[in-house]
Amino acid sequence: MKKLGFIGFGNMGKAIAFPIKEKFTIYIFDPFVKKSENYIFLDSLEALFEAVDTILLCVKPAQVPSVLHQLSRPMNIISIAAGVSIQSIRENSPEGSKIIRVMPNLAVQVAEGASAYYGEESLYPLVEEIFSSSGISLSLTSESLMDAVTGLSGSGPAFVFSFIHSLAEGGVKCGLTYP
Repeated sequence: MKKLGFIGFGNMGKAIAFPIKEKFTIYIFDPFVKKSENYIFLDSLEALFEAVDTILLCVKPAQVPSVLHQLSRPMNIISIAAGVSIQSIRENSPEGSKIIRVMPNLAVQVAEGASAYYGEESLYPLVEEIFSSSGISLSLTSESLMDAVTGLSGSGPAFVFSFIHSLAEGGVKCGLTYP
């Protein structure tokens, strides 16, 4: 079974991991998350880096450099950190690391997501295997398109959900009830 290491295991990390837990042995480092029997939780980044050759960065963009500086050898790096360029990841990673950026949206939580990716082409089959399990995935022709995807696909649905929720609340205030 293939091994995959998650650094950070918040809502998005959990949403990505859940549909692939039967296909991959999933290792996790996140000191702030309650442990679960479906995954292997490790106590340090060093232990995670020893266990896997591919990591999925599911941390806030500001945390990416400090995490990557702890890498001691080249790895396959899949980053979902919005706005962190491949060049920035490369500058903070060991030489020889293979890097790909992926921008999933919140709908991956219900296996109806859309994920766009760009980077090291040799990682495309792996990224497809991971992200097609939670919706559709699409390769981009240029990294510059990632920012557009972040705005439209990544953040757009959140604004739509907020708008719909506000409409529903307005209806309730006017006397309507939920079914």
